[in-house]
Amino acid sequence: MITTLFSPVNLSIAVLCAISSLMSGQSSAINLTENTDIPSRVLKPGLYKISIVDSLDDRYIVRVEYPNSTEHQLFLGVVGSPHPAGVVDWEKGIDGNHAIREVSFENGPVVEFVYPKADAAKLAQKNKSHIVAVDYASANIVHTDRLTADQIRVVDLWTLSFTKTGPEDQTPAILAQRYEPPSTQVTTPNLGVAQVAQLHLPAQPAASPTPPALRPVKHLATIRTLPHTGSQLPLVWLLGALSIVGALSLQFSSNKRGSAGS
Repeated sequence: MITTLFSPVNLSIAVLCAISSLMSGQSSAINLTENTDIPSRVLKPGLYKISIVDSLDDRYIVRVEYPNSTEHQLFLGVVGSPHPAGVVDWEKGIDGNHAIREVSFENGPVVEFVYPKADAAKLAQKNKSHIVAVDYASANIVHTDRLTADQIRVVDLWTLSFTKTGPEDQTPAILAQRYEPPSTQVTTPNLGVAQVAQLHLPAQPAASPTPPALRPVKHLATIRTLPHTGSQLPLVWLLGALSIVGALSLQFSSNKRGSAGS
C-alpha cells in the first residue's frame, strides 16, 4: 500500500496539483482613482481584486472582482516582463483612459493582459509598441466570463505593432504576427561535457596573416641598350668544324687525283 501511494506517477500528479493550486491562489488588490481600461471592460474608480484562476504553460486566466459586488470579469494573460510587485499601465490608454499593461503579483508571476484585437490595435497605434491580442470570435468563444483551460489552449494569440506602409512609408498600419512567448531557458542537446562547454565559448575570429614588412623601393637607372652577355665559344667550335671539313675535302681530292694518274 505504501508503494502504491508514493509511486512516481502519484508523486508527479501531486506536485502538478500543488503547483497549479499555488498559481491559482495568486491575487492582488488594486485601488483605481480614475477610469481604467482592462480587456473588454472599463473599470471605474474603486478597489478591485485581481487574481489568477487557472494557468497553462505561458498563458493565464485572470479574474477581476468588482468592489461590493459578485460581478467579475475573466480574460487572458501571458507572461510579462519582470518588475516589482504592482500594476504597470500603458503610457496611453484606448480612449483617453488609463490602460493596465501588466500586474506583478507579490512572490508570483508577472502577467501581461491580452486585449481583444480591436482594442489592441488602438493601443499599438497610440503607444507605438507591441501589444498581445486575441480574437475570441475566431475561436468561437462568446462568453469570456466562462473561460476554461481548454479554451486558452486552442485560442490563437497575436502580436500587433504599429508600422507605416505605402510610398515613402506615410500610411499608418498595424502589423499582426503570431505571438511567440518569451524564451526563458535555452536548452542544449546532451552532447557530453566537453562539447557543451565548447558551445558556450564565443567564436574566436580567424587570425589574419601578418602583413610583410615594407621595404624601400629602389629606382633603377634606365638601360637604353642590352648588354653583350653572349659567349663566343659556339663560334670557335663552328670555325673548327669547318676547318676539319675543309681539310678532309682537300685530302679526299688529292687522293682521287693520285689514283687517276696511276
